[in-house]
Amino acid sequence: TLREAIDLIREAGGVAVIAHPGLTRRDELIEYLVRLGVRGLEVYHPKHDFVDVSRYLKMCAKFDLFATGGSDFHGIGKLDKPPGSASTPADQYAKLLKYITI
Repeated sequence: TLREAIDLIREAGGVAVIAHPGLTRRDELIEYLVRLGVRGLEVYHPKHDFVDVSRYLKMCAKFDLFATGGSDFHGIGKLDKPPGSASTPADQYAKLLKYITI
């Protein structure tokens, strides 16, 4: 289940994050996932436009989530999104660190 997956992530010392929500367009699930233990939201993604970034930053503030970002690079065959084309802002690392338990 989702709860079991999130619990396993936490038990392993990790932090559960919702990846690229702008691609799934299932924003109605974010609050539910936060109640289950998600602590971060991938805000910065190559396919998130300015409107997406703004919406997800507001959700981070509303639910006390940290914002992550990444290029979504999945190997050499996907050079349209090279590593480093999206990243997590430095100010978000302090929020992330409060959840790390290792």
